[in-house]
Amino acid sequence: MKFVRTHDHNRSIRFEALQSKAGNKLLMQSGRAPDDIYTNCLSPCLSRKF
Repeated sequence: MKFVRTHDHNRSIRFEALQSKAGNKLLMQSGRAPDDIYTNCLSPCLSRKF
């Protein structure tokens, strides 16, 4: 995460806790169980709000 933040000069990448409501939604949309918090999830939808 630190590497990404350091190199994301345009600030186009957002981080969301998977335990949050938005993180839960991302997990379900990617076909994962909402309690699967032992993973990282990268969403290609940069302009979409969750």
